[in-house]
Amino acid sequence: AQRLDSYQCISLRTVKIMEEAGFPAERLHHVPNAVDLARFTPPLMRNQTGLHAVFVGRHVPVKGLDVLLKAWALGEWPANSQLTIAGDGPERERLIAMAKELGIEKSVKFPGLVQDVPALLSDNNLYVQASHQEGLPNAVLEAMSCALPVVATRVSGHEDIITDEETGFLVPPNDPLALSTALIRLAYQQELRVEMGAAARKYVERKFSTSTVLESLAKLYKKPA
Repeated sequence: AQRLDSYQCISLRTVKIMEEAGFPAERLHHVPNAVDLARFTPPLMRNQTGLHAVFVGRHVPVKGLDVLLKAWALGEWPANSQLTIAGDGPERERLIAMAKELGIEKSVKFPGLVQDVPALLSDNNLYVQASHQEGLPNAVLEAMSCALPVVATRVSGHEDIITDEETGFLVPPNDPLALSTALIRLAYQQELRVEMGAAARKYVERKFSTSTVLESLAKLYKKPA
Protein backbone atom coordinates (compact mmCIF):
# COMPACT_ATOMS: atom_id res chain seq x y z
CA ALA A 1 0.00 0.00 0.00
CA GLN A 2 2.89 2.38 0.68
CA ARG A 3 3.85 2.15 -3.02
CA LEU A 4 0.60 3.60 -4.37
CA ASP A 5 0.54 7.06 -5.93
CA SER A 6 -2.65 8.38 -4.33
CA TYR A 7 -5.16 7.49 -1.65
CA GLN A 8 -8.81 8.48 -1.58
CA CYS A 9 -9.75 9.40 2.00
CA ILE A 10 -13.51 9.69 2.42
CA SER A 11 -13.35 11.75 5.64
CA LEU A 12 -10.99 14.08 7.48
CA ARG A 13 -10.61 11.42 10.16
CA THR A 14 -9.40 8.98 7.49
CA VAL A 15 -6.77 11.51 6.41
CA LYS A 16 -5.58 11.85 10.01
CA ILE A 17 -5.42 8.08 10.56
CA MET A 18 -3.43 7.60 7.35
CA GLU A 19 -1.01 10.36 8.27
CA GLU A 20 -0.49 8.86 11.73
CA ALA A 21 0.16 5.49 10.09
CA GLY A 22 3.04 7.01 8.15
CA PHE A 23 1.50 7.63 4.72
CA PRO A 24 2.88 10.75 2.94
CA ALA A 25 0.48 13.68 3.35
CA GLU A 26 0.94 14.79 -0.27
CA ARG A 27 -0.53 11.49 -1.48
CA LEU A 28 -3.64 11.69 0.73
CA HIS A 29 -6.65 13.24 -0.96
CA HIS A 30 -9.93 14.02 0.78
CA VAL A 31 -12.53 12.84 -1.74
CA PRO A 32 -15.86 11.89 -0.16
CA ASN A 33 -18.53 9.38 -1.13
CA ALA A 34 -21.03 10.43 -3.79
CA VAL A 35 -24.84 10.44 -3.77
CA ASP A 36 -27.15 9.63 -6.68
CA LEU A 37 -29.16 12.86 -6.66
CA ALA A 38 -31.61 11.51 -9.23
CA ARG A 39 -32.54 8.57 -6.99
CA PHE A 40 -32.45 10.38 -3.65
CA THR A 41 -34.58 13.44 -4.27
CA PRO A 42 -37.03 15.52 -2.21
CA PRO A 43 -40.69 14.50 -2.54
CA LEU A 44 -43.19 16.88 -4.12
CA MET A 45 -45.15 16.82 -0.86
CA ARG A 46 -43.99 15.82 2.61
CA ASN A 47 -46.04 15.25 5.75
CA GLN A 48 -44.92 17.90 8.23
CA THR A 49 -47.63 17.17 10.82
CA GLY A 50 -45.87 15.98 13.95
CA LEU A 51 -42.34 14.61 14.05
CA HIS A 52 -41.58 11.62 11.83
CA ALA A 53 -37.96 10.73 12.54
CA VAL A 54 -36.14 7.92 10.77
CA PHE A 55 -32.86 6.01 11.03
CA VAL A 56 -31.66 3.56 8.37
CA GLY A 57 -28.71 1.26 8.99
CA ARG A 58 -27.20 -1.67 10.81
CA HIS A 59 -28.49 -2.50 14.26
CA VAL A 60 -25.08 -2.71 15.92
CA PRO A 61 -23.70 -1.11 19.12
CA VAL A 62 -21.62 1.55 17.34
CA LYS A 63 -24.81 3.12 15.92
CA GLY A 64 -25.98 4.11 19.42
CA LEU A 65 -29.57 3.00 18.84
CA ASP A 66 -30.06 2.33 22.55
CA VAL A 67 -29.18 6.00 23.16
CA LEU A 68 -31.71 7.00 20.50
CA LEU A 69 -34.46 5.00 22.21
CA LYS A 70 -33.64 6.57 25.57
CA ALA A 71 -33.76 10.02 23.95
CA TRP A 72 -37.15 9.25 22.40
CA ALA A 73 -38.46 8.09 25.78
CA LEU A 74 -37.45 11.43 27.33
CA GLY A 75 -39.41 13.58 24.90
CA GLU A 76 -42.96 14.86 24.79
CA TRP A 77 -43.83 14.72 21.11
CA PRO A 78 -46.56 16.30 19.00
CA ALA A 79 -49.57 14.11 18.23
CA ASN A 80 -48.99 11.30 15.72
CA SER A 81 -45.19 11.53 16.02
CA GLN A 82 -43.25 8.40 15.09
CA LEU A 83 -39.67 7.10 15.24
CA THR A 84 -38.76 4.54 12.58
CA ILE A 85 -35.62 2.44 13.04
CA ALA A 86 -35.15 0.61 9.75
CA GLY A 87 -32.56 -2.06 9.02
CA ASP A 88 -31.39 -5.23 10.70
CA GLY A 89 -28.55 -6.59 12.78
CA PRO A 90 -27.61 -8.44 15.96
CA GLU A 91 -29.04 -5.70 18.22
CA ARG A 92 -32.52 -5.66 16.66
CA GLU A 93 -34.35 -7.96 19.08
CA ARG A 94 -32.74 -6.31 22.10
CA LEU A 95 -33.78 -2.89 20.82
CA ILE A 96 -37.37 -4.01 20.27
CA ALA A 97 -37.46 -5.33 23.83
CA MET A 98 -35.91 -2.10 25.10
CA ALA A 99 -38.61 -0.02 23.39
CA LYS A 100 -41.23 -2.03 25.27
CA GLU A 101 -39.39 -1.62 28.57
CA LEU A 102 -39.26 2.15 28.03
CA GLY A 103 -42.98 2.23 27.23
CA ILE A 104 -42.49 3.73 23.76
CA GLU A 105 -43.32 0.70 21.58
CA LYS A 106 -46.47 2.37 20.19
CA SER A 107 -44.49 5.29 18.74
CA VAL A 108 -41.45 3.32 17.51
CA LYS A 109 -41.46 1.14 14.40
CA PHE A 110 -38.90 -1.52 13.45
CA PRO A 111 -39.74 -2.36 9.80
CA GLY A 112 -36.58 -4.43 9.24
CA LEU A 113 -34.78 -4.30 5.91
CA VAL A 114 -36.34 -1.77 3.53
CA GLN A 115 -35.97 -2.18 -0.21
CA ASP A 116 -37.12 1.32 -1.24
CA VAL A 117 -35.04 3.60 0.96
CA PRO A 118 -35.81 6.81 -1.00
CA ALA A 119 -39.54 6.23 -0.44
CA LEU A 120 -38.95 5.67 3.28
CA LEU A 121 -36.96 8.90 3.56
CA SER A 122 -39.70 10.77 1.68
CA ASP A 123 -42.30 9.51 4.17
CA ASN A 124 -40.45 11.10 7.10
CA ASN A 125 -39.49 14.68 7.96
CA LEU A 126 -36.26 14.27 9.95
CA TYR A 127 -33.27 11.95 9.98
CA VAL A 128 -31.52 10.97 13.22
CA GLN A 129 -28.26 9.14 13.84
CA ALA A 130 -26.76 8.61 17.31
CA SER A 131 -23.55 6.82 16.30
CA HIS A 132 -20.51 6.66 18.56
CA GLN A 133 -18.22 6.58 15.50
CA GLU A 134 -18.55 6.94 11.72
CA GLY A 135 -16.51 6.96 8.54
CA LEU A 136 -18.56 9.00 6.09
CA PRO A 137 -22.17 7.83 6.48
CA ASN A 138 -23.94 7.37 3.15
CA ALA A 139 -27.25 7.07 5.00
CA VAL A 140 -26.93 10.64 6.25
CA LEU A 141 -25.92 11.95 2.81
CA GLU A 142 -28.91 10.20 1.24
CA ALA A 143 -31.25 11.68 3.84
CA MET A 144 -29.85 15.16 3.24
CA SER A 145 -30.27 14.61 -0.50
CA CYS A 146 -33.97 13.97 0.20
CA ALA A 147 -34.11 17.37 1.95
CA LEU A 148 -34.27 16.01 5.48
CA PRO A 149 -32.73 17.95 8.38
CA VAL A 150 -30.40 15.75 10.42
CA VAL A 151 -29.87 15.41 14.14
CA ALA A 152 -26.67 13.46 14.74
CA THR A 153 -23.81 13.01 17.16
CA ARG A 154 -20.76 15.22 16.98
CA VAL A 155 -18.31 12.59 15.73
CA SER A 156 -16.01 12.48 12.73
CA GLY A 157 -18.01 11.69 9.63
CA HIS A 158 -21.07 13.56 10.85
CA GLU A 159 -18.92 16.66 11.37
CA ASP A 160 -17.70 16.36 7.78
CA ILE A 161 -21.17 16.74 6.28
CA ILE A 162 -23.55 18.37 8.79
CA THR A 163 -23.35 22.09 9.44
CA ASP A 164 -24.63 22.64 12.98
CA GLU A 165 -27.61 25.02 13.16
CA GLU A 166 -27.80 25.15 9.35
CA THR A 167 -28.51 21.67 7.95
CA GLY A 168 -29.31 20.09 11.32
CA PHE A 169 -27.99 19.77 14.85
CA LEU A 170 -24.88 18.07 16.20
CA VAL A 171 -25.03 16.78 19.79
CA PRO A 172 -22.53 15.01 22.07
CA PRO A 173 -22.40 11.21 21.63
CA ASN A 174 -23.94 8.97 24.28
CA ASP A 175 -26.08 11.81 25.63
CA PRO A 176 -29.81 10.94 25.47
CA LEU A 177 -30.88 14.26 26.98
CA ALA A 178 -28.95 16.37 24.46
CA LEU A 179 -30.26 14.23 21.60
CA SER A 180 -33.83 14.48 22.89
CA THR A 181 -33.53 18.27 23.30
CA ALA A 182 -32.41 18.72 19.69
CA LEU A 183 -35.18 16.46 18.40
CA ILE A 184 -37.79 18.32 20.47
CA ARG A 185 -36.62 21.64 19.10
CA LEU A 186 -37.28 20.48 15.53
CA ALA A 187 -40.43 18.58 16.49
CA TYR A 188 -42.21 21.84 17.24
CA GLN A 189 -40.63 24.02 14.54
CA GLN A 190 -41.93 22.92 11.16
CA GLU A 191 -40.55 25.94 9.32
CA LEU A 192 -37.07 25.29 10.70
CA ARG A 193 -37.25 21.63 9.61
CA VAL A 194 -38.17 22.69 6.08
CA GLU A 195 -35.49 25.38 5.99
CA MET A 196 -32.75 23.04 7.23
CA GLY A 197 -33.88 20.28 4.87
CA ALA A 198 -33.65 22.61 1.87
CA ALA A 199 -30.17 23.73 2.97
CA ALA A 200 -29.12 20.09 3.35
CA ARG A 201 -30.19 19.28 -0.22
CA LYS A 202 -28.30 22.28 -1.62
CA TYR A 203 -25.19 21.31 0.33
CA VAL A 204 -25.21 17.76 -1.04
CA GLU A 205 -25.78 19.06 -4.57
CA ARG A 206 -22.73 21.29 -4.19
CA LYS A 207 -20.35 18.85 -2.52
CA PHE A 208 -21.43 15.23 -2.97
CA SER A 209 -23.07 14.83 -6.38
CA THR A 210 -21.79 11.96 -8.51
CA SER A 211 -20.44 14.37 -11.14
CA THR A 212 -18.54 16.45 -8.55
CA VAL A 213 -16.93 13.44 -6.86
CA LEU A 214 -16.08 11.75 -10.18
CA GLU A 215 -14.42 14.96 -11.37
CA SER A 216 -12.21 14.98 -8.26
CA LEU A 217 -11.29 11.33 -8.78
CA ALA A 218 -10.56 11.89 -12.47
CA LYS A 219 -8.11 14.67 -11.57
CA LEU A 220 -6.20 12.22 -9.35
CA TYR A 221 -5.97 9.66 -12.16
CA LYS A 222 -4.77 12.32 -14.61
CA LYS A 223 -2.22 13.79 -12.20
CA PRO A 224 1.36 13.30 -13.50
CA ALA A 225 3.36 10.70 -11.57
